[in-house]
Amino acid sequence: MIVEGDNACVFGNYDYQFPNGEKMNGDVSEIWTSKDGKLTSLTIFFDTLTFDRNTPKAQ
Repeated sequence: MIVEGDNACVFGNYDYQFPNGEKMNGDVSEIWTSKDGKLTSLTIFFDTLTFDRNTPKAQ
């Protein structure tokens, strides 16, 4: 985690499980912004192509 003032940047890894039981794992980067001790913004970056390829498609 990198913190500067009201901003924080986090590099993380999520495990996902979809309602049909399919699972995947992916890296993420998150940018958090706060003001007066409250979250005002959260932006999450992830590999959308990998997510799309591993997301179950509607039948």
